[in-house]
Amino acid sequence: MKATLLLSFLTSTLAFAVPQLQSDTDTLSPETKFTLSFAKPVVSADLVGQAAPNNYLDITPPLDVVLRWTAPEVAELQVTTLPQLGKTYTFTMREGQAFADGSPIEAGELGTLPAPPFYGSQSLHHGDSRLPIFVYRFNDAVDSASA
Repeated sequence: MKATLLLSFLTSTLAFAVPQLQSDTDTLSPETKFTLSFAKPVVSADLVGQAAPNNYLDITPPLDVVLRWTAPEVAELQVTTLPQLGKTYTFTMREGQAFADGSPIEAGELGTLPAPPFYGSQSLHHGDSRLPIFVYRFNDAVDSASA
């Protein structure tokens, strides 16, 4: 019985040793928010509620995010640049990071999230299929002279 409880405790503790990254959307957009959760405190309580640079994650391809601590062991990330359409972003915990007590944070890939592909949508002008209206949505500056 004691061995089972100890194994269960070790398994649950080790399962959360790697930080957890969760997003609130299925695809990456400028509105996507992430929650980065750690097994124990990373910052002191006086930093909770403050914005900080992203010194914890490598994002490939590069994507700028602002990190705000919501608890000593939880940070929220907000995307601050436009994701590239059709790309899949990989989020990796950087080497050399430490918890507040000085113990190392395990580095490694935390997950991937795709940005939606470029697409156009069609609607019919007053239901007339001979006069369709096409709408193209872009997520970055487009120079109409070169498009």
